[in-house]
Amino acid sequence: FDEFALQMKLPDAADGGVLIFPVIQDCAQGTRAWVEVPKPGQSRWDLTSPAPTLTLTAKPQTHKH
Repeated sequence: FDEFALQMKLPDAADGGVLIFPVIQDCAQGTRAWVEVPKPGQSRWDLTSPAPTLTLTAKPQTHKH
């Protein structure tokens, strides 16, 4: 595998919002499309090649001292 960095401005979203990143992976053994998106009510774990996701969470509350 290879390591890479990703920098982005995330949207202001409610807790539990999900961003989906369909990707095509190229390597010496061939190409793999990680592009499947679950239908409403379907688990991504039921898919053969699920697209990577990022789940947004609420900003943690900070304590003022």
